[in-house]
Amino acid sequence: MNEVSHKRIKTNGIWLQIAEQGIGPLVLLLHGFPEIWYSWRHQITFLANHGYHVVAPGLRGYGDSGSPPSPSSYTNMYLVGDIIGLLYHFGEQQTDNLIAPPGMEIIDYLEIPSRLPPWMTEDELQVFADKFRESGFVGAFHYYRAME
Repeated sequence: MNEVSHKRIKTNGIWLQIAEQGIGPLVLLLHGFPEIWYSWRHQITFLANHGYHVVAPGLRGYGDSGSPPSPSSYTNMYLVGDIIGLLYHFGEQQTDNLIAPPGMEIIDYLEIPSRLPPWMTEDELQVFADKFRESGFVGAFHYYRAME
């Protein structure tokens, strides 16, 4: 099976960075806060190996994707527009395979663990830390600033 490839796609007025692998029916994997496409790295390969074309975008304001400066650019209307743009880019009108974690809503309470969960290594955690050190949290927080 081919490796995960990375590219940037222009959609809805911004560039979105995507991780992509496989051929077959399209599966879109959306991350929550404070994640990036890398959160889906294991699922991408698994699904691609089972006959799917898997795309995990970095949402606007995250990682290497565009980060508009105004919080009003992070409403659900813009998020949906970004996803529709991705679907059109891949020649799809819709997908039944849109996967997003429950973390896509406001988180009122976040318990910070004293140690890493057994499924994450220090090196994997460092990928997230490095990317947010590079891009910051401003774009990611704009989602919450835009909610009514």
